[in-house]
Amino acid sequence: MPHRILLVAGFFPPYSPLGAVRAPMLVRWWRDQGHDVRVIALENPAIAGQLDHCLAPEAVSYIPFGQAAPPLVQTVGSVKKLLIKRESRSNPYLASLQTLYRQIVHFPDRYHSWIKPAVAQAVAMAEEWRPDLIYSTAPPHSGHVVACQIARRLNRPWLAELRDLWAGNPYNDGHPLFDPIQRRHA
Repeated sequence: MPHRILLVAGFFPPYSPLGAVRAPMLVRWWRDQGHDVRVIALENPAIAGQLDHCLAPEAVSYIPFGQAAPPLVQTVGSVKKLLIKRESRSNPYLASLQTLYRQIVHFPDRYHSWIKPAVAQAVAMAEEWRPDLIYSTAPPHSGHVVACQIARRLNRPWLAELRDLWAGNPYNDGHPLFDPIQRRHA
C-alpha cells in the first residue's frame, strides 16, 4: 500500500556534502516502492555537492537558514573585559564560556533558524498534500526538531533516524555544563 512520506533532512541534494548519500537514496528506494515522497530540507549553497535526487523540483522545499548569532565577545563586550586581559589572546575561561554561549544560542545546532519556517512550510503543504508519515534524518539535529513539531501540528506519526549521537558524541565540541540539557532532549 503506497504511503505519503515527508522526509525532513538537513542535508539534501544539491545542498549536501558529497558523503550525504543516505537521504537521496532512501527517497529513491521509497519512490521505487510506489510511495509519494516530499522533502523539506535546508538550503545551504555553501555546501552544495555534486549529488542529484530523483524528485520533481516541486516535491522538494528548500528552507534557507539565518546566519549564526554573533560571537560572545561581540555580544557581551563587558564579559570579555572580565575574562580576558588585553595582552592575553588565549584564555581557557573565555573559550569555555564561548562554547557554552554557542550551544545555548544555537540550540540544537547552528542551523536552528530553519525550524520555524520549515514547520510553517509543512503546515502550508498539508493543505493540499498531507503526509501519512514524517521521517527525519540527521545531522543536523535541528531536522529532528522540525519533524517533531510537524508531527505534532499535523497529528501524524514521526520516525527519527538516529545515526549520529546528539548527546555524548565524542566528535562534538560541547560544553560539559550543557550535556545534561542535550541528554534530556535527545
